Amino acid sequence: MVMGPRRSSPVNDRGLGVGSGRIWGGSVLNNFRIAMGIVFTWLVCVVTVAQGQAQLGYVYVGTCDGTPFNTQLNETDVYSPQGSFRMAINGAQQNACQTAMIFDATDDLRVLSAPFGATNFNLLKFDNSGHLAATQGPFNSPVSVAHDQSGNVYLGAGNVIRIDANGSVTSFAVSGGARWVTLLANQHTLLYSAANGDVKSFDVSTQQQGPDYALNAVATEIRALPDDSILINRNGAITHWFPKCKGCLPYVQKLAYQIPANADSMALDPDGVSFWTINTFYDQVNGLGKANVYRTNLVTGAAMGSFALTPLNNGRSYSGTIGVNGDGSNSTASATASLVFASQAIGTTSGGKGAIITNTGPVVITASKFAVSGDFAIKNNACVKGILPGAQCTVTVTFSPTQVGTRNGTLMVFENASNSPQTIVLTGEGKGATTTTLSSSRNPSIYGESITFTAHVTSNAGGTPTGTVSFVNGTKAFGKATLSGGLAMLTTTTLAVGNDSIVAKYSGDNSNVKSVSEAAAQTISQATTTTTVASSVNPSRASQSVRFTATVSSPTAKVTGSVTFMAGSVTLGTANLSNGKAGLTTSSLPVGSNTITVTYPGTVNILGSSGSMMQTVQ
Repeated sequence: MVMGPRRSSPVNDRGLGVGSGRIWGGSVLNNFRIAMGIVFTWLVCVVTVAQGQAQLGYVYVGTCDGTPFNTQLNETDVYSPQGSFRMAINGAQQNACQTAMIFDATDDLRVLSAPFGATNFNLLKFDNSGHLAATQGPFNSPVSVAHDQSGNVYLGAGNVIRIDANGSVTSFAVSGGARWVTLLANQHTLLYSAANGDVKSFDVSTQQQGPDYALNAVATEIRALPDDSILINRNGAITHWFPKCKGCLPYVQKLAYQIPANADSMALDPDGVSFWTINTFYDQVNGLGKANVYRTNLVTGAAMGSFALTPLNNGRSYSGTIGVNGDGSNSTASATASLVFASQAIGTTSGGKGAIITNTGPVVITASKFAVSGDFAIKNNACVKGILPGAQCTVTVTFSPTQVGTRNGTLMVFENASNSPQTIVLTGEGKGATTTTLSSSRNPSIYGESITFTAHVTSNAGGTPTGTVSFVNGTKAFGKATLSGGLAMLTTTTLAVGNDSIVAKYSGDNSNVKSVSEAAAQTISQATTTTTVASSVNPSRASQSVRFTATVSSPTAKVTGSVTFMAGSVTLGTANLSNGKAGLTTSSLPVGSNTITVTYPGTVNILGSSGSMMQTVQ
């Protein structure tokens, strides 16, 4: 709320025209004030514009006139958070006392006020320039005022009284009688402190009584926080109440704040991390109304500051009512609408995805609670220290599915924004985590032997995985097989000699993720061979053509390559093997006994061998 210049009015006890913003103290003599009232009124208006405009976070306190001759016109005093008096704003009735105040959804100040000695209260509305914009009522002895984000205002007056944006009034009878009222974040569950001190609920949408939220709480004043926890004033002691489990009722007390003096009332600060209380008392000796205000951290309970209010004279006092500009939750935020995760195996955790929260309002946003549902968790949270206006932060979420299929959840961020909580939809697909094992029909083996590799694929989701398995030697696939009953088999004879590293790679299916077996070391040794040689005619005559035929065989491998024919130490020639045979014809053998030798040199995968015979030439 920003205060502008105000109309002139009778001079008040601090030497300022009533209805004007006040900057100066009360040191000016009363007779001088009276003589110069008109001049001072003009000066104050000027100073108010220049120095006294109220800001977000300013503290507002109500006053009471103690005797009929005081004419302070529903005065509410305004202080900076550091304790500097800034101004006063006034209503239209004289001799009044403010008993409750709040800033609504548009950050207009709403004040409950009654004339001296009366029980019929009016609800005053001050606009953003600080002028009295509306007066509604009278209402019979209302205790509190609350608002929703749709322009409705609620009074606790035994019944719950709703005043809509058009001024229409509806009264709801509630169990136990409503005193202090407040609304949860869903904007339709109204909590109220009953006459017996319990905290009860009423649904203003369905107009039905709801469950009790706090029993034996001795609650006089209550205030719901953005995360739906509750601050409860227990006859001057401020306590913080939470559900003991998600969705559990009634709430239980988890924190009692140690504030230096009993709290007559309390108000939330728009920073989202602190609240203010006021303690009032009357100095009978000097005839002065006095008060102290205290600021306390919501989470830790640590004291964050305090100051004394300027004493009031002429029988006036502070009413024990406090409000903070910006307490209307007029901050706004936006968030990433949804996070969609890729398929993830049951029992495993994905990498993180970031949900971005942006402060689109005028005050610092501070989150009081981060709630994640479903198979999701917060990995990193950069939003815990608050978000400056116009800034953003990221909450990183991971996905750890517990079942097969689409998995849904939400990330809810509760903060001091008017549209709190921010809800981010989380979606991911759970699949079975698979395990692939690999076995060999023979190991070690000889090159060319038939080896059957069997891959066995199982899933922690139940059922039998389907799909295909690729078999890989090092980096090169040498075959693929289709799963049947969780098994895939591949037979090969072509693996190279050596210590081969074999893995089976499962491709995954609609319900299961892919997996790879551990590498299996398959040891393959060279195949053995036998070489023989035969003559087409033996013995033979000199110069007669003789054909020698070599046969190279292996028990496991198909032999290829060439062989060399020799007669003694003389090379007769070479010939290529075809189906394990090679031939060479010669007529140049000398007369006598000739040793014919055939040598097969072998390959990387096949051992060499040789064979010989005696050829007689006559």
